[in-house]
Amino acid sequence: MFNHIAFRIITRYFLPVSIRSVMSLIKAVPFVIQGLRSLSKGKLDVHVLDATSVTFALFRQDFDTAGSVMFLLGMGD
Repeated sequence: MFNHIAFRIITRYFLPVSIRSVMSLIKAVPFVIQGLRSLSKGKLDVHVLDATSVTFALFRQDFDTAGSVMFLLGMGD
């Protein structure tokens, strides 16, 4: 858990925005895939909601929000 928090702090304050945005896009892929799998099974569950929030944040080019959502979801696991 400490490593997860330390990595978040380092990437947020020491990496350029362009690198953080690419990292957000890459990290979003598993959330989107999991949400699409749930939808394909006819389920509307938390995975769909997670994927929706991350996808819309990325669509709005709000990479900090997408990163924060994924960080909090990671902390919950």
